[in-house]
Amino acid sequence: MNLFLLRVCEFGTGSEPALTDKGKRQAAMMAAFLKRQIGRVDIVISGTEAAAIETGEVMAAALGSYVATTTLLSTAMDQETLDEIDRLAQQS
Repeated sequence: MNLFLLRVCEFGTGSEPALTDKGKRQAAMMAAFLKRQIGRVDIVISGTEAAAIETGEVMAAALGSYVATTTLLSTAMDQETLDEIDRLAQQS
């Protein structure tokens, strides 16, 4: 399994902050770059925050995939998080 980790793009403020216009442009540029580099992916795994899901949706659309969300990406990267990534990847 190849794993590419991306941070959420720029997001605004508020209780459910969404991507800013700049964040949407960042996501589109990163998605285009990844499409040129790797083509397609089986799954995009995202945290559950609105901006993270938005970023993931842009990536998934460009890379011919879908978004699976998990709360574990909102915490520290530990074995439990890696196990969850593996579980979601196996389901794809």
